[in-house]
Amino acid sequence: MDEETSLQMDEEELKKLNEVIVEEVMEEVTVMEEVTECMRTQRNNLYEQNETPGGSIYWEPHVEGIPIPVEGTYYGTIDEALDMYTKYAEMAGFDVKKGGQRKTKSGAVQHKYIY
Repeated sequence: MDEETSLQMDEEELKKLNEVIVEEVMEEVTVMEEVTECMRTQRNNLYEQNETPGGSIYWEPHVEGIPIPVEGTYYGTIDEALDMYTKYAEMAGFDVKKGGQRKTKSGAVQHKYIY
């Protein structure tokens, strides 16, 4: 086999390999487009679809008749806070989990975390 024939075979093999790579990349692009479109499709009227300034999509629970929790809000008692947040979570379709707590140097509970 001469050098020219060998180069031709290598070129043909490279073309075939390139076609396979292009097909795989196109399949991945198609899947990513489908996932992106799926993320833009509203799931349920329980959630309101929003978009951040950066273009990311997120869903916010749409609940009526109860106050919406705001980070940093203070409550008179932990039971009051848990009651409000539990009602909100139930209406929004998720659960509440108690987290840790932070105490003062004297041992009094300063913060309790719920997730």
